[in-house]
Amino acid sequence: EYIEHQSEMKQCPRCGATTVAPFPGGVEKNIQYGTNIKSLAVCLMQYQLIPLQRTRELLRDLFHIEVSQGTLVNWTRELHHKVAPAEVEIVQQLKQSDTVHADETGMFCENTLHWVHVVGTSSLTHLQMHHKRGSEAIDAIGIIGSLRGRAIHDFWSPYFKYDIEHGICNAHLIRELTAAYENDMQPWALEMKKLLLRIHERVEQAKAQNKRSL
Repeated sequence: EYIEHQSEMKQCPRCGATTVAPFPGGVEKNIQYGTNIKSLAVCLMQYQLIPLQRTRELLRDLFHIEVSQGTLVNWTRELHHKVAPAEVEIVQQLKQSDTVHADETGMFCENTLHWVHVVGTSSLTHLQMHHKRGSEAIDAIGIIGSLRGRAIHDFWSPYFKYDIEHGICNAHLIRELTAAYENDMQPWALEMKKLLLRIHERVEQAKAQNKRSL
């Protein structure tokens, strides 16, 4: 869909002053792409993790537009600046949350291993890449150390540096218990795993019952 904007110019016959009608907000160039195509491209790259070149190919095949990799990078930067106030608000709300979940996963950036750190709740998620995995990165991000509530994590030792309440991720506990039973031949680990799974099942049943009661 192509939209053309025209602006009238009027010149006063007495004083000679020229008045130009303003263009709609965001219309700054003679030819430019709209917010729909920009948002789609950034979503493909940053959420669907599609590389730049493949994003170019998809836009060309579906919409018959030729966009350079540099333009795609500029669109990403543009959106990054626009969402900055929302990111600040998300960080503040996470710090005030009763319980947050924290984790980190490796990702290569410019052929070097970096770490994507996540802190989230059921409704909020903050992702930030850092070249370190431990406390240097956690300090730089600045959420875990300022928590009001509890952090649920995978008992990665740097988290315990912070004087906050801690909780261990049940999924990681199940994984460790499985390893203790299968690799170390510890029969108690299997029983503990079964107990945790039964507890989880009962909790989910209780949640479903409460929803039906409401």
